Amino acid sequence: MNPQQIEQLSNIIKQNVTIDKRNIENLLDFLISMLQAKDINLGNMVDYSRRHNEIQENSIYKNYQRLVHNCPITENELAQLMIKLLDMPDTKRILSMDRTNWKFGEEDINILMLSINMHGTAIPIFWIELDTNGCSDTEKRKQLVNKFIGLFGKEKIAYLLADREFVGNDWFDYLFEKDINFVIRLKCNTRVEYAGKSIRLDALFKNLHDDQPNYRKAKLNGKTMHLEATMSKDNEFVVVVSNHMNNQDLLIIYRIRWGIECMFKHFKSQGFKFENTHFTKKERIRNLIKLLAVGFAICYFIGLIQNSIKKILIKNHGYKLKSYFSVGLSSLVRLLTSGLRVFYKILSIVFNEKMYPLHNIR
Repeated sequence: MNPQQIEQLSNIIKQNVTIDKRNIENLLDFLISMLQAKDINLGNMVDYSRRHNEIQENSIYKNYQRLVHNCPITENELAQLMIKLLDMPDTKRILSMDRTNWKFGEEDINILMLSINMHGTAIPIFWIELDTNGCSDTEKRKQLVNKFIGLFGKEKIAYLLADREFVGNDWFDYLFEKDINFVIRLKCNTRVEYAGKSIRLDALFKNLHDDQPNYRKAKLNGKTMHLEATMSKDNEFVVVVSNHMNNQDLLIIYRIRWGIECMFKHFKSQGFKFENTHFTKKERIRNLIKLLAVGFAICYFIGLIQNSIKKILIKNHGYKLKSYFSVGLSSLVRLLTSGLRVFYKILSIVFNEKMYPLHNIR
């Protein structure tokens, strides 16, 4: 690695996170290897390290381990870094909450995550490793939202979006108490009070037609809420609930939640193969996600720049041929194949929060 380039990058990165020069060298090498390997398994990453001429392979592996065992980037630094890297405007955020889980041997890995939605994906902000392989509880959900409020303020939340798992009296009480707008999907067998009677949602909306939305105001757990329902193109009943947004676009807002599903795919099968990791301890999974998040944000940033220069092809069904993340990852891998100089220059721009046209950094 070029000492002068490392020094320049160190000075820029240290403006955003508390990290010493040695850890920056290890972090850069970790990111380079993860991007080229498209894999988070440390054993597979070692082959792509640029430090084989400096240190032994076993030392490279141990450096990666140390980063995962004791990542120097704090939780709040990472959350703020995500917003800086992607140049998010200082406005209200649409948040999504969801879980991802898998098994490694006999161990269950179960992660509850809060993210910010933008441009069809989601950016990880805070997360918790759950003790069981089941659903999250209200206290863990509150913990994540409270972390966001503590760092950014409640006034920065436009909506909180979540799937059918994220319901319950205590949870809704908390959201009402905090005055947080939410759009959450409900199960079709959920009972509400409508016109003075208790009725299931699938009975309340029994006359739905394909792609024809329907609106009701009803009481759920004693609280007046707004409901919107439709039948999807796959003939699936979909109903969402909101607390005090009295407008007829709840389903449109709820669709934004799909971004967190896309993010999980990029973390896993369509990106860095998160499930390939052999780490199972909570602290190490937490640190590994920090490193994944930085790599993900860099790829996404580069994808946005590439799209501003040459638009990503839109397919007949209206979706992009490739995601911003995929375009960014492919671009970075090509750059790394030809050398580190341009890659370091790109990282300098990314961490310096300046949106240059890509032709200026080639």
